[in-house]
Amino acid sequence: MNYQENKNLHNYIKKNYENGQYSRDYTYHGPYSHNNSENDEKISDFKRGCEKYQQDKNNGHIKSWYYAPIIRILNKIFVGKMQEVVDFIDGYQYEKKKNN
Repeated sequence: MNYQENKNLHNYIKKNYENGQYSRDYTYHGPYSHNNSENDEKISDFKRGCEKYQQDKNNGHIKSWYYAPIIRILNKIFVGKMQEVVDFIDGYQYEKKKNN
């Protein structure tokens, strides 16, 4: 894409944005969304991991989380930015050990 095409695209998007073309709600509201209801917000990531284990156990698809140590290292490198994932995995593994 050359400079003129890029500028035209920018102007097109800017014009549509200013006219309200992009004013709808673009947030994700799927089954794994954290905004399904007010009660979901109060559930910790650890608890979500525990619940996911129970779902997987009932469906016969228990995960092993071989890459958990890598995620822990990345969490340290990124100064806690992956803590929610670490907590989720901890909850999953805790529930797995508790049920074995």
